[in-house]
Amino acid sequence: MWFDNQYVFLEQHHFTQSEVLEGNSSHLFIDFPMYSFDSSTGILTDYGENVEMNKSIQMIIGIGSSASGDAISGEATTLLGIQEIPGNHYDFIITNLEANGTVYFSYRDSLMVLLPNEEWLSTSSEIKEEIDDNGEIGIVKYTYTNRITNWGKLAKESFIKTDKIW
Repeated sequence: MWFDNQYVFLEQHHFTQSEVLEGNSSHLFIDFPMYSFDSSTGILTDYGENVEMNKSIQMIIGIGSSASGDAISGEATTLLGIQEIPGNHYDFIITNLEANGTVYFSYRDSLMVLLPNEEWLSTSSEIKEEIDDNGEIGIVKYTYTNRITNWGKLAKESFIKTDKIW
């Protein structure tokens, strides 16, 4: 099988940008990046015990959130190793995976097909009234961008597992 030596990397990342419009806001930090991916080299580095690479891994799903701005900052990510398709994984129902790397799936009730090196984007925003650490009210605008990228087929030999984050 093609996945003896390769796998497909599908990445879902949620970006949050925050801007205080009025008053102040307490600042939330998130910080648990458990992988990194270099799209120019195809090297995926796992910083924990997320995926045990083997011949039956067909796909790896990267799940992450990152934030920047006045009210929130940081990054949190994790990896899921997928050995059986079809299957339910996180917010994804993977229905088919073609040998060329095309992924058929549903994500939060939306049916999608992503070819290798194709991405899907969704952006929204909201304005919230928040109470800062001093009990004062502030107005914060949040802009959310959700991105799903099919990075295509990668060599299993380029998957690096380490317990050293930086």
